Amino acid sequence: TMSIASRAYAIFVPGAALFCFGLALFSPVMLRDGDTFMHIAAGGWMLDHHRLATTDPFSFTAAGRPWVSHEWLAELVMALAYRAGGWPGLLAPFAAALAASVLLLGHAARRWLEPLPAAILVLCTLSTVMPSLLARPHLLVLPIMVAWALIVLAARSRGRAPHLAAALLLVPWVNLHGSFLVGLAFAAAAGVEAWVESPGGRARVARAWGGFLLACLLATLATPHGLPGLLLPFHLLAMPALRKINEWAPLSFAEPPPLLAPLLALLYFGLAYGPRRPKLRV
Repeated sequence: TMSIASRAYAIFVPGAALFCFGLALFSPVMLRDGDTFMHIAAGGWMLDHHRLATTDPFSFTAAGRPWVSHEWLAELVMALAYRAGGWPGLLAPFAAALAASVLLLGHAARRWLEPLPAAILVLCTLSTVMPSLLARPHLLVLPIMVAWALIVLAARSRGRAPHLAAALLLVPWVNLHGSFLVGLAFAAAAGVEAWVESPGGRARVARAWGGFLLACLLATLATPHGLPGLLLPFHLLAMPALRKINEWAPLSFAEPPPLLAPLLALLYFGLAYGPRRPKLRV
């Protein structure tokens, strides 16, 4: 029979997902960023012209310049949602993505943790997401990001590389948002960890994880832009203008940021209750 804590957690996870769905669907803060309107306009332009935008159709100072519209799929989703249901329609896919992420994370956390620490993990994770609760492509990839992490971690726990078919998850990710590089880096770190922890079978591990990482790399090329789409995030990271954009600024503790509470909670539970973990995993 289920314990009281397990029953409570079984109610908590869908309740948290429903709360997040409503928050994203009805909160005006979702529309507080100007990029939302640019993405709707870009998606609308592609719908009207029946092709991807390869040059800048909007900017006065850069009209006609080459443009790698690497978030084209997210922009099509946003434009279609807006045309179908106005502003509430636009917010619906973002609300669904956030709720799905909570359900995935909540279900997975219970596999490894007791109900109370699992609930704390979900709440701390949500607190790191809330400052970036915006109708922008990064929110659409949250369920993919969570699913990807779970697939890689599950493979590590079984002592083998993920199935090659898992690399297909990167195909929508690379066409929705540039954070697919996080997925690549996470999988690469897991492969290195597997290699380090298998001194007697490193050749086998290198073949298995090397094949999977190669499949991942090929999947990231499955965009209309090909190699330029894969390289664009690196070009963006090298832009001097990033220094003037608040969301790229270093974290400051001059005023307590939303990330402070999860960091302190992680330190507390890690130091008080956490088991020893491999150095690379830490």
